[in-house]
Amino acid sequence: MGVYEPDVNFTEVNYDPSQLRAIGTELFEVPMTDQTCWFVTGDVLGRLPPVDVSVNRYGWGISRAVAAASHLQGKLCVRDYSFSVLHPRRRGYPTEVAVRQRDAYVTSLGPEIEREAARISQWRSRVASEPSWADISPAQDGDGADAPGRRANRAGFGGAT
Repeated sequence: MGVYEPDVNFTEVNYDPSQLRAIGTELFEVPMTDQTCWFVTGDVLGRLPPVDVSVNRYGWGISRAVAAASHLQGKLCVRDYSFSVLHPRRRGYPTEVAVRQRDAYVTSLGPEIEREAARISQWRSRVASEPSWADISPAQDGDGADAPGRRANRAGFGGAT
């Protein structure tokens, strides 16, 4: 295992557990994690350079790059659905800027990481449970407006419908 995280509500990284490979009770292999609350092995982190905040101010793409580094080392990314972390239902920055920065950041990491990140994105789209926040129009974020809600998980956290 290279990356572990609990379920995180109200983020762009949501999966349908019925489409994932179970590793244990409520523990599933996922293409990538959210990075809100995660545990990453040192050898996975060591595969990546420090984040250049002049390229990537909002941090999008870091989870994709970490997942790529983990998979390239033959290690899993997993999500534990037995408990949840509550994430705010909004963000204070524009999605379209974060998406451009994500793409520039991942490209800056070189072709091997970039190819693996693209493979992860395709895998993610096959097992996602909701549309990505990257598809939200600028009027729906960056101005304090709520992001799309998410049903409560098995533990009863979350809540917007």
